[in-house]
Amino acid sequence: MIAWACVFVAAGVVGAVVLLVMGWGGRLTALQRAGLCAFAAGLAWAGPARALGRPLGLGDLLMIVGVAVYLGAVYGRALMTHADKLDGTEDGKVDLRKVIR
Repeated sequence: MIAWACVFVAAGVVGAVVLLVMGWGGRLTALQRAGLCAFAAGLAWAGPARALGRPLGLGDLLMIVGVAVYLGAVYGRALMTHADKLDGTEDGKVDLRKVIR
C-alpha cells in the first residue's frame, strides 16, 4: 500500500515539474528548467529501484544533481555575495582566511 502511495506522490511531483517547465509557474531561466528536469528524471528513474530495494544508482545521482543545479541557479548569486562580505569588504574575492582567524 505504501508503494502505491509513493507512486502517486512521485507522479504528482513529476507532473508539477512538467507544469513548471511548461511555464505555468512563472518565468524560469534555462538553468532552473534544466535542474527541475534533471530532478524529475532522476526521481522517475530511481523510484522503481527504491521500491524494489536496490542500492543507490545513477537515478539517485541525477536527482541530487538536479536539485543542486536548481538551488544554485536560484540562490547561487546571493550565496556568493554573502560569502564575499564575510571578510569585511565586498571586493569580488572570497577570502575565508580572514574569517577563520
